[in-house]
Formats: sequence, structure tokens, C-alpha cells
Amino acid sequence: MTPERPTDDKSEQTAATRARTGQPRPAAAARETIPSDPQPLAEDIERTRQQLGDSVEAPAAKVDVGAQARSKAAEMKTRVAGAAGTAADRITAKAADLRHQLPGKTSGLTKTVAAGRAKARQITPAPAQQAAARGARTVRQRPGEYAAAAAVVLLLIGWGLGRMGRR
Repeated sequence: MTPERPTDDKSEQTAATRARTGQPRPAAAARETIPSDPQPLAEDIERTRQQLGDSVEAPAAKVDVGAQARSKAAEMKTRVAGAAGTAADRITAKAADLRHQLPGKTSGLTKTVAAGRAKARQITPAPAQQAAARGARTVRQRPGEYAAAAAVVLLLIGWGLGRMGRR
């Protein structure tokens, strides 16, 4: 026999007594617990199934190392893609910034080169300037021959350096 628990509610006492004695519930009480619309009951059953499914899947997911690895790889892929996008945006912004700075810097460089040429002309003797001008004209008239000669000279220099390295 089970000990009775004190309650303030008379309906709970009556329900407990009926449960102990095996008496059926009155028809009015049974009608109150059975819903007239089966839709809420079906939704409640579906929610319960979902919760049970989640409860069963949680331990299984913790044991599945392959799924965890795939999940982590997908997460890292997303993070790397985000970082790459951020880096690309930063590079694009920096390139645009440099592109705006470039004209100012090249004009300064052009002025420096022009000043260097003027200084070189001042300190170079006239016969050397004339010989350099003749050489430049000759190279412009026959560029192929001089390009071939330059290639042969570079090849010989490379061959000589290679032989020196083997000693």
C-alpha cells in the first residue's frame, strides 16, 4: 500500500483514490482531456518526435568523428573565405590609394631624371657625347644585329662565370 500524500485540491485526491482502487474516471472528466480537434494533438506528437530525435542524434553526433571533421572543415573554409575576402578588399583599397599617389611620385622622378641628364651632359666631354649619339643612331638603324651581338656577349659572360664557379 502506498502512503497518501496530503493535497489541498479535492480533485487531485479523488483522482489519486480512483487510481489506487482501479475505479474508472467519470465520462465528463474523460471528455475534458480528449481534444475535439486532432490538429493540436498531431502537432504535439510531431514536436515530441522531433525532441526525441534530437535527443538521440546528439550523442551519436558526438561519437561520429568523420562528421565532426567535415563540420570543422566547413567552418574553417567559411572563415578562410571571409578572411580572403577581407584581404582582397584591403589590397584593392591599397592599390587604389597607390594609383592616386603614383602620378605625383612619377612627376618627381621624371624631374630628378631630367636633372641627372642635364648634369651628365655638363660633365661629359663633347667628343664622348658625339660618339654616344652616333652609337645610338647606329643601333636604332640595325636593332636586330645589335640585339644578336648583345645576346652572344651575354652568353659568353654566362659561360665564363659558369666555368669560374666549377673551379
